[in-house]
This record gives sequence, C-alpha cells and structure tokens, in this order.
Amino acid sequence: MCCLETGYRTRAAASVIRNGDVRDKLKPSHYGIGFIGEGKYKLSDKGVFTPAGVCWKSIIERCYSPRRINKYPTYSECTLHPDWHNFQNFAEWYYTNHIEGYHLDKDLLVYGNTVYGAETCVFVTRHLNNLFIKESKGAAYLTKVGHYSSCVNVNGESVYLGTFNTKSGAMSAYRKAKSEEIIRQAYLPTTPHKLIKPLLSRAHSLSQFATDRRTK
Repeated sequence: MCCLETGYRTRAAASVIRNGDVRDKLKPSHYGIGFIGEGKYKLSDKGVFTPAGVCWKSIIERCYSPRRINKYPTYSECTLHPDWHNFQNFAEWYYTNHIEGYHLDKDLLVYGNTVYGAETCVFVTRHLNNLFIKESKGAAYLTKVGHYSSCVNVNGESVYLGTFNTKSGAMSAYRKAKSEEIIRQAYLPTTPHKLIKPLLSRAHSLSQFATDRRTK
C-alpha cells in the first residue's frame, strides 16, 4: 500500500513506487484545480477524451486558462465549484443530466451566476443557449438612411422588427420581441421544467424595461 502526499492510497509494485511512477488521483493536474479522483469514471479512454472529460476540461479552460480568458475576458470572474474540482463528481452529474445535442449553461438558472456547479448548471438546446446574447446587438445604425434597425433571433432565424428614429426605440422593440420569444421557449417541451420560472422572470424584466423606455 502506497500513501501519497495528498492522502491518496493505492496499491502498486515496489519498483513503481521506487521510480515515483504512482499516479496520484487527488493531485490537481489541470490548471492546478482539477483532479481525476478515485472512482469509475474515466477522463479519457485509449487516448480519446470521454464526453464528460471533454466537457469538464472545457469548463476548466474557460475559467482558468490565461490564454482563453485573454481572448474571452467575460470568463475572468468564472470559477469551478469545489465539488467539481473532482472529475468523479462532475462525471456523475454529467451522465445523469446530459441530453444529446444540448449545451451546458451556467447562468440561466441563476441570472448573473459565475460558478460552474451542480446547483447552477443545466443542459439546454443550442437556440435557448444562444438566445441570451449581448443586448447591444439588438439595434444597428443604418448610415445611409439615418435610422436604427432592429431584429431578433427566433428559432435560429433573424426576424426583422423594423426601423426606428432612435436607438432606444429600436432596443425597446428588440426587448419586447425577445421577451415574447423567451416566454415561447420557456414552455417548449425541450426546455427543462426547472428553467420555466427563471426564464419567465427574465422575460418579465425585459418586457418591463422596454415599457419603461417607451414611456419616457
């Protein structure tokens, strides 16, 4: 029996121990954060990352890779919940909740959330995941005509909302249409039930903001 510095215990041949070739499954090996842990789930199999391994590795890179953060600064405040530092915990959640073709999202359940964890993450359709883009993209200035145009994404297609004299007018139309699309998405059978309430809350906030802007 070999006991390593992290407290990890395993059986290994004496020659392996002498050569220092015993793998410590509790030692962080991914950006100083993630470790494999002891359990049935594999990070990779025959040199190929498993589905859970790909997802876990991607999350860690988003949160802790300097190169990734430099390219996508919005991830600079994101972290991985301590429970998910252990790949075994993440993989258990992943294989219990994953739906083929769906994408992992961290801030639809909890607006503004920056922590990837079992209580805050959910798998959603690609369209629902892409629906919450920066609102600044809801209005575009048309130089040739001196007006603003607005459009909203519905089922992956851009729906034209018209032209407006002001950017605020275009954004109000965008937020109203987006609110209606969020409500529609909330009640689709492909949307997890636990997302309905958070989505309706987001839709209400957008609709209220659009109304307030129109009355000013």
